[in-house]
Amino acid sequence: MPATPPAAVPLTVITGLDAAAKARVAQALLARGGIDWALLDNDGGAAAALAGTHPAALSSGCACCSGQVMLHAALVQLLRQHRPQQILLVAAAAAEPQALRRALAQGEAMRAWRVARMLCVFDSGIAAGLGDAARRLWQDQREAADAVIGCGAAPPPATMVAQLDAALMSGV
Repeated sequence: MPATPPAAVPLTVITGLDAAAKARVAQALLARGGIDWALLDNDGGAAAALAGTHPAALSSGCACCSGQVMLHAALVQLLRQHRPQQILLVAAAAAEPQALRRALAQGEAMRAWRVARMLCVFDSGIAAGLGDAARRLWQDQREAADAVIGCGAAPPPATMVAQLDAALMSGV
């Protein structure tokens, strides 16, 4: 009789255009007690550098198109080596949310994880300097998100914690 497959590990995806802001949100999530996280950084390594004692891996390439194989391989590696309760995926700024969601649902390995929530980091301070294409992408990311986390250059810690609490309560 075949073994019962393990339950899919919840995956929290962080999107947004500002890598430093996404790294701060990831660091705040990882610092919360009670959850055994692993981190997959697809946005240049800033979040992985802040992972502390949590297992972390890097994945290069566009997670929603050319880098799908690397993304899946990195997720499988994290799951096999560390068996976390949840995985935090910091997506590259250029990630198109619907394509990213499809990429995470493709292939045999997708039964090992499930997208539990998508968070979008929003910094209104940089919105004014965006071109039309970047502004449209950011709008798409915000609309696809289950929660939007306001994260300027120096967000008050209590404000970010309250936003993260609300986001974490919305579906695991």
